[in-house]
Order: sequence, then C-alpha cells, then structure tokens
Amino acid sequence: MNSLYDYFLRGTHKPINKWDHYFEIYERHLRGLTSRGITLVEIGILGGGSLQMWKWYFGRDARIYGVDINADCKAHEEAQIEVFIGDTADRGFCEHVLSRTGPLDVVIDDGGHKASEQLTAFEVLYPAVREGGVYIVEDTHASFWSEFIDTPDKKTFLQFAHEKVLDLHGWTRQQEHWGRFGSNPDNRLQELTVSEFCRTTGSIHFYDSVVAFEKARRREPSHQVRSAG
Repeated sequence: MNSLYDYFLRGTHKPINKWDHYFEIYERHLRGLTSRGITLVEIGILGGGSLQMWKWYFGRDARIYGVDINADCKAHEEAQIEVFIGDTADRGFCEHVLSRTGPLDVVIDDGGHKASEQLTAFEVLYPAVREGGVYIVEDTHASFWSEFIDTPDKKTFLQFAHEKVLDLHGWTRQQEHWGRFGSNPDNRLQELTVSEFCRTTGSIHFYDSVVAFEKARRREPSHQVRSAG
C-alpha cells in the first residue's frame, strides 16, 4: 500500500483533509527525497495533521514549515515544525518566510486557493526550490470557481501553468524561430529569450486538481540524426 495513504488511514494523527488520489501523486514526486534531510513548506495547515505526516515521512532530519492565515495554527508547532502566520497574496510576507527557511526542497500549496495567493507564492518561492526538488499546487479546480479568481487580469493558476508549458519549450521555440526567420531580417518576430524557468525546470505534471513542477538544471537540447551504417 502507498505508505502516505496508509498513514492517512491510520488516524493516529491530527486531522488531515486531502483528496485520496493526491497520495499517489505525493509518492510519485516525493519518494526520491526521503533519503536526505529536506526543507519543506506547506501552505495551508488547517488541522495540522499533514505537517505531522511530512515529519513522519521525511524523518528526523527534515525541517517542516507551515504557513497559514489563521493565527490559531501557531498551536501546531512542535519539534521540527515551525509555523508562519500571514497571507501568501502578500509578496513581502512570502519573502519573509523564505528569509527564515532558506533554500527549499518541497513546497506544497494547499492554502486559500485564490489565484492571487497561488501566483504570488509561486513567484517568490519557486525560484528558491533546489535542483531535484518539487513544487506542488493543490486544489487547482478552484481555477474554475469565480470566487477564487481575484487577480486584476482574471488569470487563474491553471492558465498560468499552461503558459509555463510554453515557457518550458524556450530553446526549441527559439530554434524554430530562427530557423524560419533568422535569414530574413524583415520578417523577424520579436527575439525569443530562454527564461530562467526554462533553464531550471525539468518537467510540469498536470493531474486532476494538482500541478507539480520538478526542478532540474537543463542544458539546451540538440537534435541528432544517426544510423547504424
């Protein structure tokens, strides 16, 4: 059985509120990180049980941080677990959290699900995720609910994530661009640049209600043709 789901079912912990299919996603993306002391931030604490679950899963060398807007969640602090109280739609608050945690290995955003919260947290925290780490945004079905779409341009996190898929193709889009227009300056489009996101993101995984970003330092891809002869 999935070890995290087994822990969830045992019920010998504080309350955990998760969709059952999330546990397979966790195991897929997190199991490779259990052999080293990691730094994890979970946004959205609620009953505090998931913080205990991560502490159990990653072991005694892990540093676990929780973030919530509800001041009562400070009560969930214990050995290895520290809690920050604030709004992740506030860039200054997110920067304060990062100044305390240092580089990150895992971020799990299960917070208020408003676009402003998800986007701001990602913009601040994702660049601090180390190579081999993962950033997981949960409950992205909130992108379909009008009460959670609160940015001036009405952009949802799912729309943002789809834009990042295009960003992930930075090198190949650039190669196609110059292959078509590089020899004819009059027809050139605006020059395409390869972003830091493209250079440091290995993959993006979409699931029902979850998007997972895996950090990896990439090199520019090259195309080759070979034959046995």
